[in-house]
Amino acid sequence: MLSVKLQNLNNYYQIQSYIITFFFCILPISLIVGNLATNINILLIDILFIIISFNKKYWTWSRKKLFLILIILWIYQIINSLFSIDIDEMTLIRSLGFIRFVIFFFAIDFFFTQFPKILKKIFLFWTIILMVILFDTIFETIFGSNIIGNISPSGKRIVSFFGDELVVGAYILGLGYLISGYLISIDSSLKVKKIIYNLILFLVPVCIFFSGERSNFIKASIIFFLMI
Repeated sequence: MLSVKLQNLNNYYQIQSYIITFFFCILPISLIVGNLATNINILLIDILFIIISFNKKYWTWSRKKLFLILIILWIYQIINSLFSIDIDEMTLIRSLGFIRFVIFFFAIDFFFTQFPKILKKIFLFWTIILMVILFDTIFETIFGSNIIGNISPSGKRIVSFFGDELVVGAYILGLGYLISGYLISIDSSLKVKKIIYNLILFLVPVCIFFSGERSNFIKASIIFFLMI
C-alpha cells in the first residue's frame, strides 16, 4: 500500500515537472507569437506556482523583503492609475495585472531552484529557438524575406518571425546573452558546449547589426567585450 502511494506521488511530481518544463520551454515562442500568448503563458506559470505553494505550504517567498517592496510598488501603480488625469478602464486593468510579473519573478526562482534538472532541458530548447532566429536573420539579410516569407516594412530593418514588429534585435539580445550566461555558469568541459557558446557569442552582435537596431547593437557590443 505504501509503495503504491509512493509510486503515485512520484508520478505526480514527474507530471508536474513535465508541465513546468513545457511552460518555460515555450516562453520564447510565446514572445514571438505576441503579448496575449506571453501573458497567458506567464499566468499559467503563476497559477501552477500558487497551486504548488498551497500543496507544499511554501509561502516563504511571500515574506521576503523584495516581495513586499514589489507589492508596495504595485499598490502605488494602482493608486497612481486611479488619480491619473487620463484614466480609463484599460489603464487600471494593466496596473492590476502587474501582479502577474511579481509572482512570475518568484516562480522562476522557485522552479529553477527546486527543479534544477529541468534547467538543462529548458536551455537546450531555448538554444534551438535562438539558433533558428539567428539563421533566419541571416537568411532575411541575404534574400530579403525570412524563411516563412515575412518581409520587413522597413528596407533597413529585419523583421524575422515577428510579423511587422521590428524587435528581433532586442529579442536576440535578451535571449542570446541569457543563454550565454547559463553556458558560462555550468561546469562542463564538453567541446560542444564551448562551440555553441562561442558561436552564440559571435553571432548575437552580428545578427543584431543585421537587424538595423543601433541601440541594441551598441548594448550587444559592450556585453560581447565584457564576456570575452
